[in-house]
Amino acid sequence: MSSRPNPFVHSAPKEFNGVSHVSGVSDVSDVSPIIDEFSCVYVLERGPESPDLVNALAPSSGEWPTSSVPHDVRLAVFGLHGGAGTSTVAQLFDGNAFDAGQGWPLKEDGSEMAAIAVSRTHYAGLEAAESFTQHWGSGSLKGSRLLGLILVDDAPRLIDSQQRAVKRLLKKTPLGAHVPWVESWRYGPPDPQRLPLRIKRIVRAFQNA
Repeated sequence: MSSRPNPFVHSAPKEFNGVSHVSGVSDVSDVSPIIDEFSCVYVLERGPESPDLVNALAPSSGEWPTSSVPHDVRLAVFGLHGGAGTSTVAQLFDGNAFDAGQGWPLKEDGSEMAAIAVSRTHYAGLEAAESFTQHWGSGSLKGSRLLGLILVDDAPRLIDSQQRAVKRLLKKTPLGAHVPWVESWRYGPPDPQRLPLRIKRIVRAFQNA
């Protein structure tokens, strides 16, 4: 883990098509991020649609691990570390997402599918997200199409450095989403039919990606 970049160290956003941290958008006014009224952290952000627009150097930590999923999976949710919250996120899609555990998901038959990366907002989770986005930005992850990254809060409140790291990481993949703390999920699984409005908007954004 020590070889990974520190997720709390600020780095200036890269410009894509002349618009800071936004890909495939010709005008900043075309971007409509959702802001969480409780933490002031953006709930939804858009970033580079393809690694070709990032052209990052591959991290020196080696290849990102992979996982095999059945051939009939259309959407896979995978964790960037243990306890990332993949089972919770998969349930938000009401049976339409496959929990692939950890590792970049690849279909058994080699065909392409959509994938969503999930991480927590504690230090280890943000560090893993930093490393993963570098791998993806280098173009080394192939065989599946990354829809984006979902960061799931690890506590009711984020400190300032976490908020800054979350906001920056959300801009490093095609679609970045921040799922704020939901107290009821500590006691039971989320009900896809009774989600908070901001969570519904996140799910809808990924379904339409």
